[in-house]
Amino acid sequence: MKEEIQKLKPVVFINGNYNINYYNQNTLLQGMILKAMMESDDPQEWKRKAGLKTMGRLERELDKMSRHKEYCKVLEEKGVNLEWIVNGIKDVAVSSKPAIRLKAYQTVMRSLGIERFEEDGDKNMGGWEDVLMDMNDNNQTQLSIQPPKYEVNYPEIPEGECDVIEREERIGKDLYE
Repeated sequence: MKEEIQKLKPVVFINGNYNINYYNQNTLLQGMILKAMMESDDPQEWKRKAGLKTMGRLERELDKMSRHKEYCKVLEEKGVNLEWIVNGIKDVAVSSKPAIRLKAYQTVMRSLGIERFEEDGDKNMGGWEDVLMDMNDNNQTQLSIQPPKYEVNYPEIPEGECDVIEREERIGKDLYE
């Protein structure tokens, strides 16, 4: 007899435990480590206060923090700082294409935390669109959004149709009287 080989489907880990918080920044854990570092000089104490199981995990988090610090230092040395970023967004925001301007304004508003603007009180703003319209009202030179003006031409109603409409109105009045 021929031995049958059972073909199994491959196992796919959608939310496995391997990559969770392994490479990502964990600011809560890093904050606890920094607080523990201020209180003592013993790495074993840092591990205990941060709630870590192994020294390897502590060393990994310290490595992430040092790489972030080095990266910020290199960016600053090359002239990439917040002023440079804001000036770049500003230059894009004054470009000629409206779609690009809108994306630049959305980026600025997201950085300010007003992409979803809700005000407590009687006056309720609808969102970033209303903020842009208010900016347009306050400063006409920066943003020129003007609603289009339409002229509506209503068609003339033929005489025969006018008689039909009057008759239907009379029938409608008779129904409710």
